[in-house]
Amino acid sequence: FFLLMIRRPPRSTQSRSSAASDVYKRQVHETVQYIQNYDKLKESVEKMYAKYAEGHVRPAEIDSDIYNEYVSQKKYLEKSVAMLKMNLQKDSEIHKQDNIRIMKDNVALIYQINSLRKKIREKKQNPNANDLSLIHISEPTRLLSISYAVFCLKKK
Repeated sequence: FFLLMIRRPPRSTQSRSSAASDVYKRQVHETVQYIQNYDKLKESVEKMYAKYAEGHVRPAEIDSDIYNEYVSQKKYLEKSVAMLKMNLQKDSEIHKQDNIRIMKDNVALIYQINSLRKKIREKKQNPNANDLSLIHISEPTRLLSISYAVFCLKKK
C-alpha cells in the first residue's frame, strides 16, 4: 500500500488554474483505474511524479525509530508470506494425493459398471440363465470424498 500526494504548482490565472486542475484530476482518475494491476499503477504514478513533482519535492528526514519499525514490520511480513507459501505447498500436495486416490476409486467403479453392463447384455441374449434382472446402474459420484454407485436388481 502506498499513498502519493503531489502538490500541483500554482497557476497564474484562475481560468488556467481550473483547466490545469481538470487535466490533473483526469490524470489522477486514469491512474486509479490501474489499482488492480500493480505494474501499470506503478508506471502511471511514476509518470505523474516525473511530470508534477520531480524537482519540487524535498527529501524528508526519517526518524530512526520509525525506520527501524518499518524494517521490523517488513521482515515480519516477509516471513509471514514465506510461511503461507510453504503451507499452501503442503496443502496442495495433500489434496493432490487425495484427488489421485479418489480418481483411482472412480476408475475401479467405472470398470465394475462396465463389466455389469456386459453381463446384462449377455443375460439379455440368454434370458433363462438367472432369476434376477438388473433395473438400473447409477454412475459413480466423482467429486465427493467417498465414491459409490447404486445397482438395482429385481426378481423375475
